[in-house]
Amino acid sequence: MEAITFSYNWNKKLSCNCFTSLRLYNPVRFFPGAIFEIILQEGKTEPKRICNAQIIHCHKIKISELNDMQCYLDTGYSKAETTAILKRMYKNKDVDIFNADFHHILFKRLPE
Repeated sequence: MEAITFSYNWNKKLSCNCFTSLRLYNPVRFFPGAIFEIILQEGKTEPKRICNAQIIHCHKIKISELNDMQCYLDTGYSKAETTAILKRMYKNKDVDIFNADFHHILFKRLPE
């Protein structure tokens, strides 16, 4: 099973039965039905396994298409603040976040 790592538990979403994630578009990796081991790796702490989760829905989206509701649910911050967070997250990568395609992914926690 493939793992997906979260660098921060934005909006405490990883405690919920369903949660979202914004990831660079990758239809080979992210598609409905795909199952991932969810890992939280905050700062220099040891990685922590959270759960296994399945993608229920995902769609391609540009940052400009996000709305406040999607951003507040994903990060706990407004669209402007979420855009700034994404800009910081990808600052050392060769990604123009304003032109890049992202996946907006809905995960559902699987029973242990």
